Amino acid sequence: MLEPKRKKYPKDVTICENLTPHQNKEARELLQIFADTLSDIPGKTERVQHKIRLTDETPFRMKQYPLPVHAMDEVDKEINFMLESGIISKSTSPYASPITVVMKKDGAIRLCLDFRKLNKITIFDAEPIPTPDELLGKMKGAKFFTKCDLTKGYWQIPMHEDSKAYTAFQTTQGLMEFNYMPFGLSTAACTFQRAMLDTLGKLPFVVSYFDDVLIFSKSWKEHLEHIEKTLSALREADFTVKPSKTIVGYPSKPFVVQTDASNKAIAGTLLQQHEGTLHPCFYASRTLKDRERNYAIIELEMLAIIFVLDKFSKYLLMKPFLIQTDHAPLSFLKENKSKNARLTRWALSIQQYSFSVQHIMGSNNILSDTLSRMT
Repeated sequence: MLEPKRKKYPKDVTICENLTPHQNKEARELLQIFADTLSDIPGKTERVQHKIRLTDETPFRMKQYPLPVHAMDEVDKEINFMLESGIISKSTSPYASPITVVMKKDGAIRLCLDFRKLNKITIFDAEPIPTPDELLGKMKGAKFFTKCDLTKGYWQIPMHEDSKAYTAFQTTQGLMEFNYMPFGLSTAACTFQRAMLDTLGKLPFVVSYFDDVLIFSKSWKEHLEHIEKTLSALREADFTVKPSKTIVGYPSKPFVVQTDASNKAIAGTLLQQHEGTLHPCFYASRTLKDRERNYAIIELEMLAIIFVLDKFSKYLLMKPFLIQTDHAPLSFLKENKSKNARLTRWALSIQQYSFSVQHIMGSNNILSDTLSRMT
């Protein structure tokens, strides 16, 4: 999601600048109540445990990869932090997976576990993970949004006692195993989704995607209530939310639809503007049917609009939006002056939408133009 201009709450929570001074004050007062939940320290929930089930329980020990010499101090520092936090503990497991490091942009390291061998013999978890498209469909009509990330979300879920040994890994300080769920396990996302459903599943104004939580509301008054109920549910489950990744009061933004057609396909892009630049949200395209290849160019351009509006109808219905097209004759869409029966019929079929039409240069319609020629 795009981030609007914002200013910082004292506890590193971001409150968006689009809010009024009174709304800003209300948000600060509410967040202060949940100072214990807004924490950089991972919580420790008891709602679920992560259990690993194997198809083959024959122990394995993978060879440790060479680690960069210059990163060893940071690796030891991270291991010590995990030990002191209770995330890991010393192990006598017959299993052993290797560790590796990934350099972050700021020069720090990220410790990674190579669980490929373990994942290969792990029984699949069928817990469904929602798609972004499914989640976005639930937010129809919302005008205020608040985004939260759980603090090292996976580390807030305990490992089942019988599964800890499977997570063992090698370090310069000896063999370690996880007490809390690590990243990299093939079924970890399913366990996390199960935990979020158990905690937030009965709240219709919040969606979760892995450790990201999004609260959405149609009014500011509702939004404050929704934030309170969401943070209360997380607190009750002993989850914590990372302050620096919490952003309160995202505004709803209008959509822009760009479409194009070629002699092979039709395509379109759904966009939103942020700080003067249009950013794509979704793409759609399809090849032309045989009968459609005989359509005049204006009919193909109109067909592209019909296709794209239908594809993204759940985001566009009952909301004003802008259609941008590089085909100037389509200005009749709002005027209904065409003498072409097919075009008139199509124009009437989309009259339930609230839109305006803007002609743009082809050079400004690159995304949809490219899709219509590649499909």
